[in-house]
Amino acid sequence: MELGFPVSAPLPPKGNIRPGTLPGGKMAAVMHVRPYDQLPHAFHALQAFIEKQGLATTGIWYEMYANDPREVPPEQYQTLALIELK
Repeated sequence: MELGFPVSAPLPPKGNIRPGTLPGGKMAAVMHVRPYDQLPHAFHALQAFIEKQGLATTGIWYEMYANDPREVPPEQYQTLALIELK
């Protein structure tokens, strides 16, 4: 598992924490607006869409959280679900 956030300049490693970058490339994405425990449904729907389009994935997926769960109820959580395409 990797965690990340945007920074304006590269950060040095510290202890067990190692900096990295996300690769550029093609992605398929869907915005999921529901509680986090329902996120697998979004990835399954996205995978089905990808297959219907005749595309293939690398098997790498990402989640980007668009709002703060401390500020909105679970049914308003916004998560951008992405799957890397080959």
